[in-house]
Amino acid sequence: MLWPVAASPALRPDGTLGDIEAGAMVGPGGWLSSLLDTAGDAPVTWVVNPDVLETVGAIADSDERWARSAENWLTTFESTADDAPIWLLPFALPDVAAFDASEQVRLAGTAVRLSTIAAQELPTGTRTVAWPTSTGALEHELAAFQAAGVTTAVVPSDAVAGESGPWIDLPAGTG
Repeated sequence: MLWPVAASPALRPDGTLGDIEAGAMVGPGGWLSSLLDTAGDAPVTWVVNPDVLETVGAIADSDERWARSAENWLTTFESTADDAPIWLLPFALPDVAAFDASEQVRLAGTAVRLSTIAAQELPTGTRTVAWPTSTGALEHELAAFQAAGVTTAVVPSDAVAGESGPWIDLPAGTG
């Protein structure tokens, strides 16, 4: 079962929190805490946006009221995911379809590189997967991520003719 850990980016480019309530996601009843609780001991494949992990890390390192909860969440996630497969999403889930074709490949490449760097901090082996955000531009998004070196994509089961979903293997890209 694919278990996504993804959200809109909450960190600003300078590393400060853009959403002052971002810490609530790791507090009691917060959606990230509930996500770990719900997964329990089920055999899941974690599909992680590394930006979420960086955001929680920034909260843990801050003096904000949620710092202890963030630290506890990271510890719990690491122990929960210790023996489970982890698939990384491109960093910060860029909407590459919103850009013209020349920028799509550059943006996808940057997001994949940042995910590769983040993977070094995780307890188990990982792979980067694309999970396109726009079904209307699916082919263009897949092409951009494929050029960035992504070889697996999570797509709706009816999105690609001849494939049975929920993921497809892409031929090796040029990036």
